[in-house]
Amino acid sequence: MKRLFHITLIIILLTNVQLKGQQKDVDKEIDFLFEKIVETASTSSDSTLFFAMRGIEMCTGINDPDREIYFHGAIVLYHIRHGEYSLAHNELDIFDKISEERDNDKYRQFGSLLHGDIFNLKEMYVNALKYYYAALDLYNNGNWKNADSGISPSSFNLSYSPRITNIRVLTNIAFIMRTTGSYDKAVEYIQRIKDDIDMYGSEGVEPIIPKFMKELAFSYAVLDDDRAETTFLELKELLQDHIWEDRDMLAFECNEGLAKIYVEKGRFDEAKDLITQCKVFSDGSGIPQYKARYHNLAGRLYREMGEYEKCIEECTAAYLIDSTAYFTAASATYNIGRAYDKLGDKKMAVTEIRAEKHVRGHRLPLRRRVIPFHRHRH
Repeated sequence: MKRLFHITLIIILLTNVQLKGQQKDVDKEIDFLFEKIVETASTSSDSTLFFAMRGIEMCTGINDPDREIYFHGAIVLYHIRHGEYSLAHNELDIFDKISEERDNDKYRQFGSLLHGDIFNLKEMYVNALKYYYAALDLYNNGNWKNADSGISPSSFNLSYSPRITNIRVLTNIAFIMRTTGSYDKAVEYIQRIKDDIDMYGSEGVEPIIPKFMKELAFSYAVLDDDRAETTFLELKELLQDHIWEDRDMLAFECNEGLAKIYVEKGRFDEAKDLITQCKVFSDGSGIPQYKARYHNLAGRLYREMGEYEKCIEECTAAYLIDSTAYFTAASATYNIGRAYDKLGDKKMAVTEIRAEKHVRGHRLPLRRRVIPFHRHRH
């Protein structure tokens, strides 16, 4: 009987050792998948989707929702970067479900950021702000419940602290305020970020410094401040240092902002070179909104240069790509109407001007009269 007991005990011990070994193997593979996602996410590679789905499969197998949620977040970001907003929403539903099951405000905060980002890209700014403000409320200066629950892989790009998520949210709200003409509010949110960095330092927030610099440069541009050009040029140089997250989108917006400055100053050759780069980055991002913005920007350049047929061609392309985007649609129809007017086609000019007024009058998200970038320009 004693012999049988010893044999049984040995079997149990060996089984436990084997299970622990298997668990270590699983942990190693999950960590490996996290690292691969970091490598591929910034380039919007399809491999990101493969690694994330494999990670979900493994986490589900060992009942580990606190690591599983990061893979769902990676898939949401993948779909956002490819302009697949419906798929992003579907995946985000799963992300939200886990957040609620874990009763984790850190997850809820990041989920609110992701929801806001989708609506932001669709230029549905009222919806975006609802989620961004919810994320700010969840942050509450770092005093949220269950702050230490969950797993934050140190190498994974979703392991950013709630503080960094909060800075992302502030940056995006500043963008919306600037875009919708609330310039004072935009500066206010930029100042909140500067105050945060002055108080707590920049350690750990390096990955989002380019986004902050981009918004700061646009804020200078709105104020006709000469520092806008300098800041954009510094950002261009910074973006060449290494592969930042969302590099194509950041590079697009940096070149777009600088091109607008040069168009306004009549430096058309320099603007044209930057707009050519915008096309490369809009294609790289894969997001329809950026492709529409590229065509609209090219159309604006041609209108300023007096090449009205090209202006109509480019802005029509922008409108056809994304007629639901409020500012893109309004600006495109404005440029087309003015181009037809210059060509002497009064009938088409009136049609486009009416279309622009319809867009501004019926789809204005925040305030009655707004003109992006400068108060007197399209």
